[in-house]
Amino acid sequence: MEDFIMEDLHKILEEEDSLGDFLKMNDVDDMYKFCKEKNEAKEHYYTEEEFEDKIEDILTILAKETDDGEW
Repeated sequence: MEDFIMEDLHKILEEEDSLGDFLKMNDVDDMYKFCKEKNEAKEHYYTEEEFEDKIEDILTILAKETDDGEW
């Protein structure tokens, strides 16, 4: 099964300018809109709620990987 959220995030990671803009965002709604704009497909394959859940999952994993548990 394809993970369209991760595909969109990967596109952002590949573009230095996009990554900088994305990392400055602290609102999931803005992040979702940014990914939606970067998505080359006409339809968006995931909801904002699914996107928010994925971001939370990623942050949880990153927090577990750090020594102090804070990201």
